[in-house]
Amino acid sequence: MATAKVVLVGGESGSGKTTLARRLSALLPITRLFNQDDYYKSPEEVLRVEGHPDWLLWDDVSALDQERFAADVSAAGGLPSNFSSDDAFTTAVAAAAAAAAAATVAASDSSSHVNYNAVSATTVIIVEGTMVFQMPWLCNLASVGVWVDTPRDVCTHRRAQRSYDLADPPGYVENVVWPAADHALRAAKTFEADRPLIRVVGM
Repeated sequence: MATAKVVLVGGESGSGKTTLARRLSALLPITRLFNQDDYYKSPEEVLRVEGHPDWLLWDDVSALDQERFAADVSAAGGLPSNFSSDDAFTTAVAAAAAAAAAATVAASDSSSHVNYNAVSATTVIIVEGTMVFQMPWLCNLASVGVWVDTPRDVCTHRRAQRSYDLADPPGYVENVVWPAADHALRAAKTFEADRPLIRVVGM
C-alpha cells in the first residue's frame, strides 16, 4: 500500500475551516475526511472549567476521545511512519486550498479535481478541527497543515448564529473559546517550525 499523506486543517471556531476542508476534499483525489467534532466525549466525561463548575471545558483536547480518533485515522491505512518533506505535494495542496478558499470550484463538479502528479495516485487524509495542531500524535503524521485565518469579529458573529445541543453559557466564548483559539494558533506556529503551514486568509 502506498504511503498516505495527512493534511491538517485548523482555525478558530467559525473561521470556515470545515467548509474549506470539504472543498479541499472535493478537489484532491482519493481523500478521507475526518472531523474533530465527531470525537468529543459525552458531557459526563468532559472536565469543568476552573472557577466555573457549571461550564464544560469543550475547548481543550481533554474533551476529545483521542484513542478512538487515532484508531479511526489509523484505519484509513497507509499512514507514514514519520514526516518527510515533499515540496511538490505541498505546492499542490496550497493551490487546492487557494481555490477552495476562493470558492472558485463547485464541490459537485467532477472536472474540478486538481490533477497534479503529486497527488493523483496518493491517498490524502484530511483532518479538520480547532485543536488538530494540539495533538502530537496527529501532528507527527502530517505532511502539511492549513490554517484558516479569519477575523475574530467574523468568527464571533458566526459562533453567535449557531445552535448547539448545549448552549454557550454567558461569558464562555470570551473567557474560554477565544483564549483556547489563541493557544491553538501558537500550536500551529510550533507545527510550522519543522513542516509546511499554508495560511488561507478569510473564508
